[in-house]
Amino acid sequence: MPVLNGLQATQKIRQSESAYQNIPIIALTGHSTEEGRKMCLESGMNHTLFKPIKISVLESTHAQILSHENDNSIIH
Repeated sequence: MPVLNGLQATQKIRQSESAYQNIPIIALTGHSTEEGRKMCLESGMNHTLFKPIKISVLESTHAQILSHENDNSIIH
């Protein structure tokens, strides 16, 4: 992204007072390390998926996040 990276964008969204403050955010990253995953979650993302991605994993993660949509929990 030209202005902010995903971590910065997530932090701005989480710190905002907009209606989108609690929108689910899933990282899709090539940084498949525990440190990369930790950075994503600490920025406020709900979940981290690593490339290459399997559609079945994306679908199950999406379903998991939607099932917790109303309780504002962070899914790891």
